[in-house]
Amino acid sequence: MMKRKLIYLFIAFAAAILPAHAQKFLNDALTLSNVSLWQQGNSLYVGMTFDMKNLTIGSARSLSLIPLLTDGQHNVPLQEIIVNGKRREKAYIRGLAITKQEPTAIIVPYNKRETFNYTQVIPYKPWMANASLQLVENLCGCGNYQEMNAQELITNDVSTEAKRLSAMSPIIAYIQPTVEVVKNRSEQYEAHLDFPVNKSVILTDFMNNHAELVNIHAMFDKIQNDRNLTVKGISIKGFASPEGPLAFNEQLSQKRAEALKDYLVKNEKVSSKLYKVTFGGENWDGLVKALQSSSMKEKETFLNIIKNTTDDAKRKQEIMRVGGGAPYRTMLKEIYPGLRKVNCKIDYTVVNFDVEQGRIIIQIGRASCRERV
Repeated sequence: MMKRKLIYLFIAFAAAILPAHAQKFLNDALTLSNVSLWQQGNSLYVGMTFDMKNLTIGSARSLSLIPLLTDGQHNVPLQEIIVNGKRREKAYIRGLAITKQEPTAIIVPYNKRETFNYTQVIPYKPWMANASLQLVENLCGCGNYQEMNAQELITNDVSTEAKRLSAMSPIIAYIQPTVEVVKNRSEQYEAHLDFPVNKSVILTDFMNNHAELVNIHAMFDKIQNDRNLTVKGISIKGFASPEGPLAFNEQLSQKRAEALKDYLVKNEKVSSKLYKVTFGGENWDGLVKALQSSSMKEKETFLNIIKNTTDDAKRKQEIMRVGGGAPYRTMLKEIYPGLRKVNCKIDYTVVNFDVEQGRIIIQIGRASCRERV
């Protein structure tokens, strides 16, 4: 019977522990850095970087490294790392082939001992808050003759949610706001006005236009009826749904924006010089958002076409062909009408009140609230 020589080393605390970013093991042949034990919720995240560039293993030898989480009473071994010598690696691979087994350990090839990141996620238990992470090292020679068995401390610093919370020291900061010489503000409304096919004239009694125009008038009234507010500009931007020729849709979105401007100039007491009209063309961004929130089973197909097809005409053709055309017809009915919109934004300034004026306005606001109640 072969006599075994067993050397058992247990190093609980080193006389001088190097910083966590450069810990040495195996007589300085192995370096560990970026060691982290981080608890979040019901999981413990273990991470570290192994540097094996200076590690040398004899051709017939095998080195086993097992990170072990322990508090003296509980033990959780993590995934094993095996470093084989050249001849030992061939025998190891041959054994796996014979038994038709997949390796459960991380295998480091004998000719690729460089740097790699080691990460594990395990269920968190309360005892782990005071646990330490050890490195169990086993070196075996020919015939599995055990030449060394050692255990070294990696870290005993487990970062838990409770520890991080207790370490917080809230600081109350008092910030005095900067005085605004001119207070610039804005109000915006997204108007979904309905137009007859290929038309750009606003018909107040067409479909839902009456309700939309009432909302726009309410926005204007809110600002114009407040003597402390001064209108400085009105921005109107039109969009068209993306069906039909691109050039036509761009013209249509501009004409519809111009139509809202003309309507407001006639019906609101704001100078026409304050209006700025732009056009957004085809509302592809709106279509993407609508598809993302829809329950259409073909929505991912549509989104991929929009993302990956840059040619406008080809993109529309591919969209129309999906599912034989039925999903496209559904979009025309349920999604596209909402893409035909006009954004209206009013920019205005607010009177810069002194303390006494502000007090009076607050009192007026409170009285108004009591009246409504």
